[in-house]
Order: sequence, then structure tokens, then C-alpha cells
Amino acid sequence: MKKLGKFVSNHPWWTLLGLLVITLFLGYFMKNIRVETRMEAGLPSHYPEVQAYNRMKELFPSRDVIFIGIESDSIYSLRTLQKIWDLSDTLESLKGVKKVLSFATASKIKGTEEGFEVIPLMEDRPSTPEDCRRVAQLVDHDVMYEGMLIGKSGHSTAILVILKDSLSQDQVLAIYKSIQKIVKPYEGPEKFYISGKPVVEAMIAEHVTGDIRKLFPISILVAMVVLFFSFRSLRGVFLPVLTVLLASTWVMGLQGLLGIPLSLETSLLPMLLVAIGTAYGIHLIHQFNEEILAGYNRKEAVYNVFIKRGNAVIIAGLTTVAGFISLVTSQIKTIRTFGLMNGIGVFIVLFISIFMVPAFLAILKKPKVKPTQSPESETLRKLGRFTTKRDKLIIAISIILMVVGAIGIPKIKSESNEIKNFPKDSPIRIADEWINREFVGTTPLNIIFEAKEKGAFKDPKNLRIVDEFEQYVKKLPYVGGAMSLTDMIKRLNQGLFADKPEYYKIPDSRELVSQEIFLYSMSGDPSDFDALVNPDYNVLNMTIFIKTSDTGELKKIVAAIDRYKEKKLKGTGIKATVTGLSRLFILMDALVVKGQIASVISAFILVLIITAIVLRSFKAGILSIIPLFVVVILNFGIMGFAGISLTHATAIVASIAIGIGIDYAVHYINRYRIFYPETRDTSVAIERSTATVGKAIIYNALSVTLGFLVLTLSVFIGIKRLGLLVAITMILSAIGALVILPAVVNILKPGFGGEGHEG
Repeated sequence: MKKLGKFVSNHPWWTLLGLLVITLFLGYFMKNIRVETRMEAGLPSHYPEVQAYNRMKELFPSRDVIFIGIESDSIYSLRTLQKIWDLSDTLESLKGVKKVLSFATASKIKGTEEGFEVIPLMEDRPSTPEDCRRVAQLVDHDVMYEGMLIGKSGHSTAILVILKDSLSQDQVLAIYKSIQKIVKPYEGPEKFYISGKPVVEAMIAEHVTGDIRKLFPISILVAMVVLFFSFRSLRGVFLPVLTVLLASTWVMGLQGLLGIPLSLETSLLPMLLVAIGTAYGIHLIHQFNEEILAGYNRKEAVYNVFIKRGNAVIIAGLTTVAGFISLVTSQIKTIRTFGLMNGIGVFIVLFISIFMVPAFLAILKKPKVKPTQSPESETLRKLGRFTTKRDKLIIAISIILMVVGAIGIPKIKSESNEIKNFPKDSPIRIADEWINREFVGTTPLNIIFEAKEKGAFKDPKNLRIVDEFEQYVKKLPYVGGAMSLTDMIKRLNQGLFADKPEYYKIPDSRELVSQEIFLYSMSGDPSDFDALVNPDYNVLNMTIFIKTSDTGELKKIVAAIDRYKEKKLKGTGIKATVTGLSRLFILMDALVVKGQIASVISAFILVLIITAIVLRSFKAGILSIIPLFVVVILNFGIMGFAGISLTHATAIVASIAIGIGIDYAVHYINRYRIFYPETRDTSVAIERSTATVGKAIIYNALSVTLGFLVLTLSVFIGIKRLGLLVAITMILSAIGALVILPAVVNILKPGFGGEGHEG
């Protein structure tokens, strides 16, 4: 610290120039920042579930679909069918759209005397009532359209916009916005609902950048208000704010330089740096003002800032870094990246604060500092006296609160549902819920059936096994429907026998199956089989549509399928793998819970090690984490009783609380270690510690709390809850440091055997 103090106090201009060069260099790379919010991008590739999903995409290239639901008093009216025709024609011309499926583009397998033919539902734009009746007659009672193009109520239909492969989220977002503009003139009396997985992901990406643009300025404004009331001076506001602005530039530039995309979690980084980082500048400026008041010149005051407050600021920063770094134990890439980048971000804001704030103070005009009142608060002294007299009561209440919190923990549900991150009144969520009610469902689950023999799934015996499997799956709760090669084969067979209902079944011979496939390939679109079976007909894809994304229900569905699979496929030579997005939801859910446990344990261990080393006492380190332990249990209890799910966002609350909240306990114990050797009386040392350091703890907690409350203005429900939970834990951490910790100290009466270091 002495060397740093001498360098900055002697070379402030060189210090500022160096910081400016780094800022310009890293700021240049901010242009490379991209947004990535796809769930599968956050999962580790070594898990069997992820490997199965990736293999499925190789075998059956996924066709992302934007679903346009249309609600009409009569979906077969001339007005509605004309709109479907016009919209389908326009949508097919959009860049990035592979094809459009609707009444206007779909075909019908129709039986004839010679066999069957594939005819379009609409040969041209409908112009007469007869055209409308033709469409109605063709789709009536055809299972191929039920739940896909015809809704449950009979008053809804759909246009499926199938996208080309490998589109970026920006391209998908552009298509979505184009669709909104195209659809707008057609509204009334028909209602339109637009949703689908690619739309949800693109909207998350858009709102991520929108949140940064909205919340970052608000967080800066809140910080400026807090700083103004703290210092009542321009430099007191300007320097801490400039610190976090530079730190945000460095971190975002670093992400651009390293090619690390913004996710929902890492988008919080600028706001978190504002909430956390201004505190370091506050401590340094306060110490500088005290040195000026003591009669030192600017150069001497800056040097003394490093000697008297530098270590304390570094300690506070390192414990916060430890809290974030603990998240690297998570196996979810986005949470791991969030922890790493926030840890780096806090270290950067700490680094800039240590160098830039003193450098500016060294060159700015000497401030006029008025003597302050006694640093000891009588109200806080009374609080300290209360904690010594009611120590056992405080401990008893703390234990009761922990028990209550522990009771709430089992009530916590984990949730990886992206659509529930949007408010209930948002158009995308309204559309998704309506589509789930009317159609087969928006959450896909896939079963990949494999056999060694080529052509295995032209064998009627194997097709019947798959068909029986499908009929079982369709009866499971929340399953809206399923689609596989067997549905197509049964419909082809029915068409081959003049559409007689009794022939909607798997043919009896392999030759007939092959003949039906060949006939369809001649008169229909051969690519219709691409999503159902591989070219060798020994790998078959069944897609199940589920009407919920609740991971608890998805687990039950997958467990039921796994049990049935073991029984049904035993001895058949057919292997089945359950995969798809629903399977990834379940994996994500499990990893969030597993990562939460690991990150909390590692956060406690890291801050214990750091505080024990800094305070040079393992006993002091243990005392520091006691109030935090109570706070973390209460945090989880609040989540359980309030029905707040454990998600990507809320899973990081505990680590943030530990990393930041430990500062309050460290400051308190450090002050106690100063007063105890002077008095050799535990109660008196507690009173004085609370009376002096209490005000700083309260102001610090208030500043951080207000900073995190800014996050409640986010579009995303998960981020709102994160901001609220961290704000609550900051208040609880301050109370823990000023009430629970003194009570524990008074009961245990630790003798640290030496003086602490002012901080």
C-alpha cells in the first residue's frame, strides 16, 4: 500500500493517462458484443441429455417455427380464408422463411379408385362460398390437421412460419417484427396471436439490451442521489460515478474482445457494478476528507488514504469478488460466465477506484471540509447496549427465524420456463398461453427410435410398436398431441383404400408400406418425411407436444415414458432415447439446484478464508459468517413461502448476498478488535463499535439496496425478483451485523488478543 500510495500521489496525471488508454482500448471492442439467450447454449456439452439433443438435430435438422394463431367466429368464412391466403403468400416471401404451412399451402391425402392423390386444400385464392365449403370438407375429421391447423374450439386456425436453419437471433427478431407489421392490417374481427420458441428467445434478447439501456441510466441516477446526500459536493458525486462508468466500459469491452456473448444473467453486470462499485469511492473520499480536515495537504492526504483505508477497501472488494467467483462451480455456462465476469467486474471497479479516485483528488482543488459531529451516534449506542442486554433473546429469535426459514426451503420449486419470465400481460405470454389452450402445445419432447437393420421402420411390426407407444404417450397428462411416421403411414393407407375409416391403420405387409411411401413421394413432397425418419428408415423421430413448461410436470411425463419404454421395447431390438427441449428444461432445472448448493457452500468457504486471513483470526472469520448464515436461510425461506421459484436469476441471490453482506460483519469485527483492547470490556466495546461503524453499515446497505431495487423495473420477472431478494438480503445482512453479531460476540466474549486495523 505504501508503494501504491507514493506512486499515485507523486504521479496522478500518469495514473489517469494509463486508465484512459485502457478505457479507449477496451471500449473499442464493445462493438463486438452480441446477445445469446438460447437455453441450450448454457448447458455443458458432456451431459448425455445435451449429446442426445445435438445428435437429434444432426439427424433431423430442427425447423424453428413461428406460430401465428388466428381466432375467428368462422375459420371457413370467405373473409378469414382470404386473409389466410394473402398472409401465407406474403409471409413466404420474407427473407429467412423456408416455407409456410396453413390452409393456403397444406395438401390433402385423398383416396381415389386408383389409390390416392395429394391435392392442395386451396387451389387458388377463395372467391366464392363454394371454395370455402371445399376447404371445410377436405379438412373435416382429418387427424392430420387437428391440433396443428385446427384449434380445439373449432374457431381457431394457424399459420406456421417455418424458418431456415442457422438464423441468428437478430434475424429471427427481424422476421418477427416483419410478421407483426404484415399481420396488423388484417386484424379485426379476427384476433392474431404470434409465438413460438424462436420468437421467445429473440424477444428475450431484445429485452436484454432494452433493460441495459433503461436500467443503467436509472441506476446511475439513483447512485448520484445517494452520493449527493452523502457528500453534498460535485466531486463526491462525479468520482464514484465515473469509476463505475469506466468499469462498465472495461468489462463490456472485455466481453467483446473475448467473444463472450451477453446472456440474461450477464446483462445485469453494468447495474450491479453501479450498485456495488460506488461504495469503494465513498470510502476513499471520506478518508481523504478526514485527512484534509486533519491539516494534511492534497499529496499527503492521498498517501494517507492508501495507508489508512486502502486495505479495508481491498478487503471489501475481494470478499465480493469471492461471492461472485463461487458461481463458477455451477455447470450452467451462463451462470458460470455471470459469476466470472462479475467477479472480474468487481475487481476492475476496485482497481479503478484505488487508482483513479486518489489520482483525481491529488490534482483537484483542495476541498473545504467542515468538521463533522462526533462519529459516535447515541441512537446506535443504545442499539449496541440493547444487543448486550438482550443477547440471549436475540439469539433465540435468530434460531426461530432460521427454523422458519428452513421450513420454507422445501417449498421452493425450481423453474426453467422461459415464457414465465415475461409478465402475464405481455403479448408474447398471452399468445403462448392461448396457443397452448387451442392447439397441441408449444413445448416439444422427442423420442428417437433406433434399430440396427436398414428399413426397420418399414416393417409393420416395428411401426405398430411405435404406434402403440404414441397412443400411450398421448394419454399422459398435459400431452396435447404427438406426431410420427406412423401417423403418416396410417393416413396413406386410409387414402389407398378410398378413405374408409377402418383402414386408418398400419398395413399388414412391408411391401405395402414401401408402396405407399413411394406413391406419396411421386405425388406429394418427399421432404415431408425428413423430420419423421432418416433416409435408411432405421431411425425414427416422434415429436410430442406438451401444453406446459412446468419442469415438475415434465419430469413426471419423462419418468412415465422411461418406465413404459423399458417394458414395451424389451426384446424388440429397438432402442429409444427421450430428448428434445423438454428434456433440456429438466436438465437445466437439476443443474440450477445442484449449482445453487455448490455455489453457496463455496461462497461461505471463500469468504471465511479471506476474512480469516485479513482479520488474522479464524475465530473472527467464523463470527463474520454467522449472521450471513441466518440471512441465507431466511432468503431461501422467503423464496419458499412467497412462491418464488429457483431460476437462472434467483439462483445467484445467495452468492451475491454472501459476497456483499460479509463486508458489514468484517467492518464490525474489525472495529470491535480496535475497541476491545482499549476497554477490556466486551459490552463497552460492542456499544462503541455499533455507535461508530453502525452508521457506515446502514448507509452502505441503503446504497446497495437502492441500487438493486432498480432491477425491479426490469421487463423480466426473474430479474425483478432478483433485485427484490438482494435488496431484502442487504437489509437483513445489515441487521445481522448490527444485532445478531454483537449478541453472539457478547455471549462468546472472544478475546482476539491484539488490535485490529482501522477500516
